[in-house]
Amino acid sequence: MGMFDDVSDTLLKAGTDAANFVKDTASTAKLNLDLKGKENALKKAYEGLGKKYYEQHKSEGDPLFAQIRELIVDIDDLKEQIAEIRGQEVCPKCGAYVPKDAQYCNKCGAAIFPFEEDVTTED
Repeated sequence: MGMFDDVSDTLLKAGTDAANFVKDTASTAKLNLDLKGKENALKKAYEGLGKKYYEQHKSEGDPLFAQIRELIVDIDDLKEQIAEIRGQEVCPKCGAYVPKDAQYCNKCGAAIFPFEEDVTTED
């Protein structure tokens, strides 16, 4: 029966190795997922810090601040053009597209106040 014992031991070892491989792969996948989540959270924290710093110092003369202001104006203009084509408006708080007749943003809940053209009356 020595041959059967050897085959049995070989199969048992192969099964154990396969189970360990699956366990290690699953553990690694979970760790990679956790790592990616932490990296994304760090990136958002850096972005938030940068935005906060910009808001506090935007009146200063740094050329990067001027570039940021210009990009913000350009982005807002492009969003308005897209909204106009779609027959929508842009939420003034979060920038989401909302229906023209919406009173509140369906993404952030902010009140939507349509921008009306200035109408001057003559006395």
